[in-house]
Amino acid sequence: MCCCSVTSSAYDFSVNSIYYDINSEDSTTVSVTYRYYAGPEPTSPVIPRISPIKRNGSEHDYEGDVVIPPEVTYDGRTYRVTKIGFLAFYGANVTSVSIPNTVTDIEQEAFESSALESVLIPDNVTTIGDDAFALCDALSSLTIGKSVTSIGNHAFWYCRNLTSIQVAEGNPCYDSRENCNAIIGIKNDYLLLGCINTVIPKSVKVIGYGAFEGMGLISIDLPESLRKIQSSAFKNCSKLTSVIIPNSVTDIGSGSFEDCRAMIKLTLGKSVKRVGMSAFAGCKSLTSLALPDSLSVIDDFAFAGCSGLTDVQVPDGVKTLGTGVFRVCTGLTTAKLPEQLINISDELFYACSNLASVSIPETATSIGEDAFYGCRLNSVVVPESVTRINDGAFAFCKSLTDVSLPESLCDMGRTVFRDTPWYSRQPNGVVYAGQVAIGYKGNMPDNGKIVLRHDTKGIADYAFYDRRDLRTIVLSGSLLHIGGSSFWKCDSLEVPDLPSSVISIGRMAFAKCKELTKVVCKAPTPPEMFSGCFDSCKVPLYIPLGTTALYASTYPWSLFETMIEVDFDYVQGDVNGDKEITVSDINSVIAVVLGATPVPDGADVNNDGEINLADVNEIIDIILQTSVQ
Repeated sequence: MCCCSVTSSAYDFSVNSIYYDINSEDSTTVSVTYRYYAGPEPTSPVIPRISPIKRNGSEHDYEGDVVIPPEVTYDGRTYRVTKIGFLAFYGANVTSVSIPNTVTDIEQEAFESSALESVLIPDNVTTIGDDAFALCDALSSLTIGKSVTSIGNHAFWYCRNLTSIQVAEGNPCYDSRENCNAIIGIKNDYLLLGCINTVIPKSVKVIGYGAFEGMGLISIDLPESLRKIQSSAFKNCSKLTSVIIPNSVTDIGSGSFEDCRAMIKLTLGKSVKRVGMSAFAGCKSLTSLALPDSLSVIDDFAFAGCSGLTDVQVPDGVKTLGTGVFRVCTGLTTAKLPEQLINISDELFYACSNLASVSIPETATSIGEDAFYGCRLNSVVVPESVTRINDGAFAFCKSLTDVSLPESLCDMGRTVFRDTPWYSRQPNGVVYAGQVAIGYKGNMPDNGKIVLRHDTKGIADYAFYDRRDLRTIVLSGSLLHIGGSSFWKCDSLEVPDLPSSVISIGRMAFAKCKELTKVVCKAPTPPEMFSGCFDSCKVPLYIPLGTTALYASTYPWSLFETMIEVDFDYVQGDVNGDKEITVSDINSVIAVVLGATPVPDGADVNNDGEINLADVNEIIDIILQTSVQ
């Protein structure tokens, strides 16, 4: 809603300080509505709760006890009152409203945020709209008439002081069986709404969306008939101290017990297969957690912020652990992960500042972003199965001194070991995590040249980002992955030849490299690459013989305007063609200088058009450079 001061009428006429709209579908009936509010007319029937209607305090606003007549006469014409309209009593200071039997519909947000203390829905009402009585904090008593067949979403959301709920006998859709103080769907045994005095009948199969949300429950008994607890069912029941989930329950919905801050004891039944997103997030008083063997899925943030937990044992049957399942569980000291887990998810133990021990399963292939960020781990052993560790996985682990990394590791995100003792202890120069180059410490050599280890399989994301003193880098022949933004803003760097082993190049890998004059890629199959790896596709692309069609049909390699095929199998200095550069190649050149024939291909090593001792010296330089590498 806008903040401009515009007074907008919302009614067709007023009688005895009650405002009415003539219903467009039937000019003989009317809906009760509001007088006006500060702001423009809403363009859709959705008014955010964070921007409640601002009433002007006029004496004509609804307040106290309001009695709505069944009929009203205006300008010589009599109308029947059939609806309580959209927003009619929104935020009004009314303690009771007498609704006549002529009313059939209570529309969306009709009484939301009002001061109602009790509600009696008459027998002619068939429909209660979305949010109709939401946030009526003073509401203590609710009676639903026998003709109500439709109750909208959040109709009684956060009526936290409800103590009595009754559905009239004879209602075909809902009941309050066994005087349970709840609204229950007859057809599917679905508990739609409960209160602090609810006793859940043994026939209930589902506790519905937001059924007890925000209620002042201290305890609740869940029956063995129960199969499912839906989203937000007990969310923010801040006084609830214990819950026993019966063995009949298989699914616990998203946010179902979120922010139940007083919950000390939680028992999960033996049939629970899934714990939904944020199901128990923010249960700060929970000190122990026994997860059943039946579990297979624990969704995102399921136990995030459960700061009282000290130990977690995730059963081996769990195949999926979502993002941030134990995020900010600051009391956690130990954790066991399931033996068959494939992915360590993002933020799994983010900011678990006391977590000192965890074993990574030998089946894991990747470790997610910020998975152990800020933990108190002293050492970590990454199993041979892991091929990638994502951004910040072990960053800010202030006690991490010992890291064991596998040869399988070939791909790594940025700042994986940032601000750890392990990283601080690494010597100046190229820093490696296993066989991945993850950064450079200290000043570059005077010539700005570095040579990667021959066994380097990966270059981490942002590894050499913004190193403007880097001019030349020699890549290893075993390199598989070049990380995203790994050479971004290296504006003095002459882009290196990409070896035939490369299979992927990350986003923006060579962006802002101003010295880009060509791209040489020796891979016979175009590496997976994101657009933007190179600033320009107008420079020539040098590729292996016979691969033009393949590169031209593979995006974004296809964006290069000029492709030149090159025989990369030829090795400079390999005069005798044995694929090695040795003293025998020197002898072959000397033989040509002395007049031997025929002259082998490649004898003119330095490509100056002559074969002489300068070519011998060139081979010697190549041999010396190779030995240094």
